[in-house]
Amino acid sequence: MLKLQVLGAGKIGITIYNLLEGDPFFAVNIFDNRPQVANLKTGRQADLSDQTELEKIIQDGDIVVSALPFHMNKSVADAAIKYNKHYFDLTEDVATTKHIAEQTNAHSGNSIFVPQCGLAPGYVSIVAMDLFKKLKSVEKITMRVGALPLYPDNRLKYNLTWSTAGLINEYIQPCPCLERGTAKEVKALEGYERFFHISNEYEAFNTSGGIGSLITTLEGKIDELCYKSIRYPGHREYISFLLEDLKFKDRPKELVKLLDSSLAATKQDKVIVVVSATGSDDAGRLLHLNHAQIVHNQTVNGMELSAIELTTSCSLLAVLDIIREDDLLTETPHKNISSRGRIIRNEDISLERFLANRFGKLWLTGHN
Repeated sequence: MLKLQVLGAGKIGITIYNLLEGDPFFAVNIFDNRPQVANLKTGRQADLSDQTELEKIIQDGDIVVSALPFHMNKSVADAAIKYNKHYFDLTEDVATTKHIAEQTNAHSGNSIFVPQCGLAPGYVSIVAMDLFKKLKSVEKITMRVGALPLYPDNRLKYNLTWSTAGLINEYIQPCPCLERGTAKEVKALEGYERFFHISNEYEAFNTSGGIGSLITTLEGKIDELCYKSIRYPGHREYISFLLEDLKFKDRPKELVKLLDSSLAATKQDKVIVVVSATGSDDAGRLLHLNHAQIVHNQTVNGMELSAIELTTSCSLLAVLDIIREDDLLTETPHKNISSRGRIIRNEDISLERFLANRFGKLWLTGHN
């Protein structure tokens, strides 16, 4: 049995812990600085900002899953490299992932690193690669993902469903994309569009991080690739007012504090995934393919889970479980998945296999 250390007992960390409790393949522990974590069966209060304490926790396990704020992941990854432990995270922060890639390139151990394996980046890259493989040549892929409240009650048409710091970070940071087959960066909140899905109108615009490693996987293979967040119409205009006109982009921590104190949280939400690909088939016909789905909040094993909790945690757990099935967490891997050195990219896993996995199947239970 593999000993798995979950760092962070926020919404996603707790969901991962609960879904793995009593699992036949993983012995799960969870750590957080909040004292209530000690009420969990294998939970322990710990100061994860203390590097010495952090390293002791990581050294004591086989696998570390970071469900911490994005700015803490660099130190977690560095400790995993130092002690040759397998590493998974959920970050959408581009700079953090770049740091992990640079450090693992110099790593001589046999541990596996899988950054960005949540909803977006993560699952959406698996979907995009599935569409890419269905076409002989691909001109453009647009990836769109949104976590939205079912009953918004404010002018932002938004309620808190996940990390507010992560939300604001993706509204501020540059957005990687491909244009004419070459990687570049565009500004967040640009690339605005409106579209309909199941009789509802939404807006979408550039945000940072969701494109993940797909930017390097597909560079030179397609002309255009971009990632956008989905929101209810009108959201972008108010966010732009806050960030640009009131200049909160220069004071993001203040905006996080403001939103955390002013916007209500909710578990009544939905996750929308709309990925589109345009290209040609074997006969040279121009085709437009789409993968569109909505996952709602639901009850799993007696737990009331928001859609974002369910999809994010199950995305990571499905990838982790598939890698376990392929013995990539042992010293004699079957290598059914190309590990590309020590980093495994989400798009290396097929959508069919992901959805057939015991955790991936939960993506379908609330699907329409």
